[in-house]
Amino acid sequence: LGNAAGQGWITNVSLDRVFSFWNGGYGVKVGSTFTGHRLENISIDGAELENNGGPGVGLVGANIQGFSLTNSIVQWNNVAAANPEIQITSTSVSGCRIQSNYIEGAIAGTGSQSNNWITPNVTSCVTHPNYLNGFGSTANAGLSASWLTQSTPGTFASLPACSATYEGTTAAITDSSTATFGATITGGGANHVLGYCNGTNWTVMGE
Repeated sequence: LGNAAGQGWITNVSLDRVFSFWNGGYGVKVGSTFTGHRLENISIDGAELENNGGPGVGLVGANIQGFSLTNSIVQWNNVAAANPEIQITSTSVSGCRIQSNYIEGAIAGTGSQSNNWITPNVTSCVTHPNYLNGFGSTANAGLSASWLTQSTPGTFASLPACSATYEGTTAAITDSSTATFGATITGGGANHVLGYCNGTNWTVMGE
């Protein structure tokens, strides 16, 4: 999705039930090789991306603002060469959500999977929770078992600003100013809490 020449925007695109199997390259590629091009509010839901030659999902080029991948199966890709299942090479990504997906590495005889499921794990992308399976490293891990949820802890400053885009998102925060349930979080404190974005503010959901 995107083009290689000519200025312009692609905005407000919603793709449901995308199927991509055995392509030579990416399962889904979003971006443009032209730096003046901009993509906004691109959402993919309920996709099945399997056994493609390159990564299942690629965010490439420049100026991707507002991307989401949800409720999808991304597995057994990179048949041609070792890569992450989700590859981000774009020089500018913001408002990115990759959540509630099943992501699995290569199985015997299929693919040449790298140890990390996503690279780089940019702070502009919310990447939890996802169910991960078949990776040789716990780096960037989200949900590692059906009964265990783990979020990579971080400072409040590393979070995206809470807005309608992130409403419902949770995050493990290491420097909350408060540990009071429901209170608005700011950084610079010493409290380790579970934060919840209510569409306006990050608030304390648990301790």
